[in-house]
Amino acid sequence: MFYPKLVVVTTLQVFLISAAVSYYNLTAPAVVSSLKKFLDDWLLLLEQRVRNFPIRSTKFVLSSSKNRLHFFTKSELSSYDGSVKSKGLYLAILGRIYDVSRGREHYGPGGAYHIFAGRDATRAFVTGDLSAEGASDDLTNLSNEEIIAVQQWADFYDKEYELVGILKGTYYNSDGNPTRSLEDYKIRLNKALKWKQEEDAEAERFPPCNSEWIQGGGGRVWCSHNSGGVKRRWAGVPRKLLKPGSKHSRCVCVKNDGTFQKEEDNVNDEEAQSFNRRGDFDHPNLLQYSNCDPEAVSCKLQGDD
Repeated sequence: MFYPKLVVVTTLQVFLISAAVSYYNLTAPAVVSSLKKFLDDWLLLLEQRVRNFPIRSTKFVLSSSKNRLHFFTKSELSSYDGSVKSKGLYLAILGRIYDVSRGREHYGPGGAYHIFAGRDATRAFVTGDLSAEGASDDLTNLSNEEIIAVQQWADFYDKEYELVGILKGTYYNSDGNPTRSLEDYKIRLNKALKWKQEEDAEAERFPPCNSEWIQGGGGRVWCSHNSGGVKRRWAGVPRKLLKPGSKHSRCVCVKNDGTFQKEEDNVNDEEAQSFNRRGDFDHPNLLQYSNCDPEAVSCKLQGDD
């Protein structure tokens, strides 16, 4: 998910570095290092807030609210970019226009999010591409994860800011009704949410490994009770998980004792019983790492891994 760090970091660092160096007689490198860590932590919290924003049932069909909303063309919306002679400070996402005037420090001229003012740049919220082509409302070729992120941003604005209008064009027609593009987006969102549910279920069963790469020492993968951000009672052992139909694999932690974590797949009850006390060791899509003990919680990566 995209967050325009550069403007924020540059603006704050110029001011704070000058103040700190002169007042505390500190060296600039030390101040830069401290400020960068602080700002990175702050932006990470902002990213986490939007990333964890629950997907709500945004009203794509405007129904009764349609009568009080103004319908904008792209040209009309561009006059609400917060500049000196502008009519206000609006932005659009998925064709829905919000008044972001109370966030002028962020969306007004010089603000970190000013690129989004006076236009629908839905795509740029998740790609970070602020070129003329990238700052658009075209969601072609976005991944499942990016589609979900778009909806999280849309829900965020729907909750935090006032809906004041509708942008005629890509997502709504001149009558305020959803276009085919919006219907297609809803279909993609539902598919993405189903994909996310499946990914989360797989991550619970096969949490990602911890990994590191040391120059001159090579790579290493290992498992712990919290690897992959999935807290559990068992740590597991590293294995390569192959995706059906793909040549690529990823490192996962596999439950190596107790009962097999049976899922709704092609494994019947009799086969599941044969896996008892071996955890998920016998799952058909798992491969062992080369020259690594089958029970080891840490594996050094070889050339073919």
